[in-house]
Amino acid sequence: MAEVDKLSGTTYSLLSKVSGVAVAGIGKINNILTSAVAWVNDHVLTLDGVDDYTLASTTTSDFQVVETDAWSVSFWVKPQWTTNMSGRQFLVSSSGAGGINDNHWGVYYYRVQNRMYIRWRSASGQKTENFWVFHTSPSQTVTGLGSSYWDSTNPGNVNNDGYCLITMTKGTGTQATSSNVKLYWNGSDCGNAYSTNGNGAGTIAMNAATARQFSVGARTWNPSGQSGAVDMDGVGFWTKELSQTEVTAIYNSGVPNDLTTHTAASDLKGYWNFEQNGDCEISSTNNLTLSNGATYDNYGTPQPSALSGLVGWFKADAGITLDTSGGSTTVSQWDNQASGQSWNMTQTTKSKQPPYDGTNFLLDFDGTTQMIFDNTKITPTNNWSVVFITDVDAMNFWVMLGGTSVQNYLRIGQYQTDSIHRFGGALMGWNPPVAQDFGFTPANLLNTDFNVIGFTQKANPTSELDLGYIANEHFYTGADCTHGNHYFTAPTSGYLHTLGGYAGGTNGVNQNIKEVLFFDRQIGATDAAAIKAYAESIVTLNVIA
Repeated sequence: MAEVDKLSGTTYSLLSKVSGVAVAGIGKINNILTSAVAWVNDHVLTLDGVDDYTLASTTTSDFQVVETDAWSVSFWVKPQWTTNMSGRQFLVSSSGAGGINDNHWGVYYYRVQNRMYIRWRSASGQKTENFWVFHTSPSQTVTGLGSSYWDSTNPGNVNNDGYCLITMTKGTGTQATSSNVKLYWNGSDCGNAYSTNGNGAGTIAMNAATARQFSVGARTWNPSGQSGAVDMDGVGFWTKELSQTEVTAIYNSGVPNDLTTHTAASDLKGYWNFEQNGDCEISSTNNLTLSNGATYDNYGTPQPSALSGLVGWFKADAGITLDTSGGSTTVSQWDNQASGQSWNMTQTTKSKQPPYDGTNFLLDFDGTTQMIFDNTKITPTNNWSVVFITDVDAMNFWVMLGGTSVQNYLRIGQYQTDSIHRFGGALMGWNPPVAQDFGFTPANLLNTDFNVIGFTQKANPTSELDLGYIANEHFYTGADCTHGNHYFTAPTSGYLHTLGGYAGGTNGVNQNIKEVLFFDRQIGATDAAAIKAYAESIVTLNVIA
């Protein structure tokens, strides 16, 4: 970003981070005109460990390093892999189009042995590598991992948002000797690599004329075969051996900053900050393409995937299949982004497909448009919760989810004064004395802001105490549902499988839906607060009294 030199006669240091707010620019501070804030760090790269990846199929000549060149890589990383990860998780890699033996270098973690590797090679018999064992001294202390292995349950020493900074450096030596390679965790040296002379074979002869590919979070060859889920951000490729002082400046006490302002920025040849894309801040030639569902999430805000029991996560910015027939753009399939889940939402009838807003990432439900999903997820015999991040267009009957007929639905009434679960015609619900009791009013709803609306239910409910509701920052338990008008008939049959209404009905929601979350358990107030915080990181929520 541009540097602010003076504000009201006082010299200020460089502003390094703007997070959680979309910033077009700061116009005046104390009546002094300032330059625009250009650097924002709101998003991170998210890879699910299944088959998604990033790849720059072309790069600038700065990437065509050989065995005698010095270089470094730095990146913020949060492991999402588990104890089951058995393969090598490449965090950064480069090679020619020929793959692993074509002028390759890479940095990867091998969880089976709890080792972090650095390597480079020019052929199958011309290679060198070295590693650090994380559960031995001094790495176990420097990393904070102790005697346990590195994974999502044991992330080690991390910043307030759960990320650590990994930096690996190479000197001008041709082999990965312990004197030629360094590993830093945050700003701290992890000590000597395991092998004094490195491990490998042959005489390495990389070709500076060979064009290179580059990947973050995957291999450059067979990139969809990555091993583990991971979040990464602020990836830098440097054509120098960074000093510990320079690494400490990147770490910046745990606060990511703009690498283009670093004292060694003249040697920074690749920089990816993943602000909703894979663009390289140094040269567009090095832009990464995100494939097979690789995406970006919000930095510093726990994602719904961190909550247990998430079986459905439908995001309007991911997994969308469009139908452009008939001159309109509508959604025919909405893929589930929850880990390990294969069920999706579909709509084969064009007239019932919700229109898609690809600029603001919204699905438009108008009371007649619907998506169909697995009918085993929400039944009276399951523990379940469903939460919507949505923007209301008009007040109406407001069926959020439905079944095959009006005998099965979840609804919030015309003025949000009643909340009803209905299975097989059996009604369960709450009608507080006034709309404000539930938190919503028409004035709150009919604007450009969003709301978090949720329902939760215990399996085989026996009273209103087995129900619950979410309205933005408010979580209402079953006990709340026993004042005002309330009613309960135990359900014995039925299921819900239609988003936006009930099959054949026209009394569905009239709103733009951003995301829908399904859980196979009853969520509570802590979960609701986490979802609300997540929603606030992607939309502006209404403020409810």
